[in-house]
Amino acid sequence: MKQPMFLKILATLYVLAVLPGCNDSDDSTPPLTYAETIADGRAAVQQALKDAGVPSASVALIDGERIVWSETFGYTDKAAQTAPHFTTMYGIGSVSKVFAAMAAMKLADQGKIDLDTPLVQYLPDFRMAAPEYPQITVRMLLNHSAGFGGSDYRNAFTNIAIPGYAAQVQQSLATQRLKHLPGEMAVYCNDCLTMIEPLVAAVSGRSYTQFVADEILTPLDMTHSRFALEPFPADSFAPGYTGDRADPQEYTNAYATGGLYSTPNDMAHLAMMFMNGGRYGNVRVLSASSVAEMGRDQTRDLLFNPYPHFTGDWAGMGWRSLASPPWV
Repeated sequence: MKQPMFLKILATLYVLAVLPGCNDSDDSTPPLTYAETIADGRAAVQQALKDAGVPSASVALIDGERIVWSETFGYTDKAAQTAPHFTTMYGIGSVSKVFAAMAAMKLADQGKIDLDTPLVQYLPDFRMAAPEYPQITVRMLLNHSAGFGGSDYRNAFTNIAIPGYAAQVQQSLATQRLKHLPGEMAVYCNDCLTMIEPLVAAVSGRSYTQFVADEILTPLDMTHSRFALEPFPADSFAPGYTGDRADPQEYTNAYATGGLYSTPNDMAHLAMMFMNGGRYGNVRVLSASSVAEMGRDQTRDLLFNPYPHFTGDWAGMGWRSLASPPWV
């Protein structure tokens, strides 16, 4: 039986390892080779492929502003035994939420939105069947505290592109009540991030996918990252598998919550930008304050906080630190 894509993680293993620079204090020190780290990483990926039963993986390891290891494993075409390339795209799933948060922070940097202003100020046609919905702010969408019911999976994962998923969610929310008061507590909620899509479109005058491409992917030189708006060339992405049969291309129409395809080398550019406080090379992508705010624990000041801080768990905007086992 074929598992849903969000359960089998797009039938691929996607790894991005990030290490801080360790050799900046003394220019005479030879660059680290990471030979042992790479050997351990290679063994771990090969074992993970075997344990998970997935056909391929692609890995990048960075140190500061350089990629120190990049390697692919397995096959994207099991029958032909075709290995993935460094440019082979994988669905990155919920890591796409980082880009949704970045899109909102980019608008904040541009002075076009304020995180603590009610959503209805920017999206006047947003409605819910609850009198408190005008209290929902942009920040509450980003930190999962708006009070929405959860996730609308209708048309989220399909074998053809179905535009208008975010509009469908907004229409559905218009008939729903809140499960808690806005800003009262944070519970992981895909629909919160989905509402970033119409917000970005309303404020920027561009579709969400176009805004992300223009304002994030292009300045980060993420040339092999894109949303599934149309069929990909057959050899450009790693398909999922059901047994030994390759699945058709899957379209994740929930762009802000899980729709981006990328490569580890492209994602390394994203990591470099965060490590450099919003800069990638000489390009300022986000302000240092926006990067810091994305990484700040957004849950500590909520009235009810379900994250057990004694375990080290916390949630930022687009991020979650998970120091405890996932079942806690």
